[in-house]
Amino acid sequence: MQQARAIDDLRIPTLRLHELKGDRTGTMYNPPHPGEIIKGLWLDPLGASITDVAQAMGVSRTTLSKIVNGKGRVTPEIALRLSVALGGSAESWLGHQAAYDLWEIEQHRDDRRAVPLFAPA
Repeated sequence: MQQARAIDDLRIPTLRLHELKGDRTGTMYNPPHPGEIIKGLWLDPLGASITDVAQAMGVSRTTLSKIVNGKGRVTPEIALRLSVALGGSAESWLGHQAAYDLWEIEQHRDDRRAVPLFAPA
């Protein structure tokens, strides 16, 4: 995979991975897994392979493949490597993972044994 000489060399089409909706609190419904973002915005449009991107990140193909296939998570280490290889900030990559994780766990909120410590006033 050749590196782009300038940002204008990257022609990335507008892409909606999911219809993102929110409630009045700004909570997102069904955010995409970071792997879907990698696949939809870099791998597919640019014709890059998982191996190409993994090499640029300095990680194994297996590590990136797990993330792209929704089986792995973006850790702070991976977020930093993604920011170097693909752009964006490490914080934004972690934010994608956090939004996905929170949405997933919210689907089972009633299964939790957590109760309010203090009664609402």
